[in-house]
Amino acid sequence: MSIQPDLDSNKTEMDDKEEMNEIGSALEAVINSVGGLGLYQKILFIAMMPFGIAWAFLYFCQMFVTATPDVHWCRVPELDSLSMEMRRSLVTPTTGNYDFDKCNTFDTNWTQVLESLRAPEAGTPTIPCPYGWEFQFEDIPYSTVVSERGWVCDRAYLVPWSQSISFVGSVIGGIVCGMLADKYGRLPALVLANVFGIIGNVGTIFTTGFWDFSICRFIAGMSVDSCFLLIYILVLEYVGTRYRTWVSNLSIALFFGGGCVLLPWVALWISDWKWIMFATAVPSVLVFLTPFLVPESARWLISKGRVDKAVTVLKRFEKMNGNKIPDNVMEKFVTIAKTRIEKEDGISLIFKTPSLRIMVVFLIIAFMAVAVMFDGIIRMSENLGMDFFVTFAVTSATEIPSIIVLLFLLDRLGRRWLVYYIGVSGCYRAVLQQHVVRVHYPVDARADADCCESFRGVLRAHHSFCCGHRLSLIIVGVVGLAGASLALFLPETKGKHGVSAF
Repeated sequence: MSIQPDLDSNKTEMDDKEEMNEIGSALEAVINSVGGLGLYQKILFIAMMPFGIAWAFLYFCQMFVTATPDVHWCRVPELDSLSMEMRRSLVTPTTGNYDFDKCNTFDTNWTQVLESLRAPEAGTPTIPCPYGWEFQFEDIPYSTVVSERGWVCDRAYLVPWSQSISFVGSVIGGIVCGMLADKYGRLPALVLANVFGIIGNVGTIFTTGFWDFSICRFIAGMSVDSCFLLIYILVLEYVGTRYRTWVSNLSIALFFGGGCVLLPWVALWISDWKWIMFATAVPSVLVFLTPFLVPESARWLISKGRVDKAVTVLKRFEKMNGNKIPDNVMEKFVTIAKTRIEKEDGISLIFKTPSLRIMVVFLIIAFMAVAVMFDGIIRMSENLGMDFFVTFAVTSATEIPSIIVLLFLLDRLGRRWLVYYIGVSGCYRAVLQQHVVRVHYPVDARADADCCESFRGVLRAHHSFCCGHRLSLIIVGVVGLAGASLALFLPETKGKHGVSAF
């Protein structure tokens, strides 16, 4: 058996690493000369704020426009002249748990019921709601897509399916924007990603059915993640290694976490799902100012042979920060940058060598686990049986202190074991929640069914109604444990230089 292919592969990998490290070290020297966290970097940090808020708004706004009021019952046109409580008491059969049936009503002569004002006798046949539903807007104090279009009972599956389609858009958008960022630059891809969010959210306002709604949510989903991560990566490139952990984590904690905390109060203040869609698109509009404030990636410019443009960008940092770049440092950077051969590897680069292929697979699985844990726990926090808006805000607020705590631990304890410990803790939290919630809060809380639907939205398995609330929590825990275990196979970065190519 020939080992030559493996030797060639290893040689190629080492050559690529050496080349990237040379360029990375030269650029790092320039960044340190102008200041690792100077005035310009601080301006860029603040410039990340609208995109972090846009990320949170686009990610979670669908929860607030498809929220289902807990109390709803069949509408009977003949009884429209009566009070709401009277209508509900007359048209709604009781279930075995002495609760009102939300999906069926009596098959009877409603004109006679209106004359007698007596509910049909027990044993009267029931039928699915023939004229739609009425909603009591107490827990959700405004009209939503669900209440306007009757996406309840036998049509309740449309809510998680539309969310699933949005998630598919996120996957497609991430791939498309990533490829465009490699080919045309970070800034054009950032603008495009946010335009997807604007078009998707505004377009949703004018939809009338499920499929046009889902198509618009797919387009908006293409913006999720990319609308922030592109500027996140770009800004980190210009921050000194010493400050990179702080900038990377604080930007997510303050801007994404702050956006999540702000979103329920924006929705509650507006109290109209169409205007909520419009309002959550507003932060993305600021992307059109980005090319005038945020520089293009110097590493990307070098990869395209545009070294002079990269130097111009770095000179801007020199001017803004008031620190001159030594001539020998700049000359070394230009010399190394001009010797780099332009390559069009694109996304294929991450599959180029065996070690990178394994790393990518592990990272994808670990990130999927993180996404399921975060998204699942946020959505299933409704199980507390408290106010929907308060619960969402409080649960989201935990993002801020948790990331700030990580700032003090990452460079002391390392990334790998922290990921494992947090993942295992999340597993126990998810599995034990079924016992804690079941003991301390009402079993018939509205959130039980809705949260299971949302979790199935994360897993894209909306057709499987056999997945109950307790099983959903167990799945969240198991997925978190699996992802945390895989993190142990990733290389530790504590005390080492960051990746030399963004």
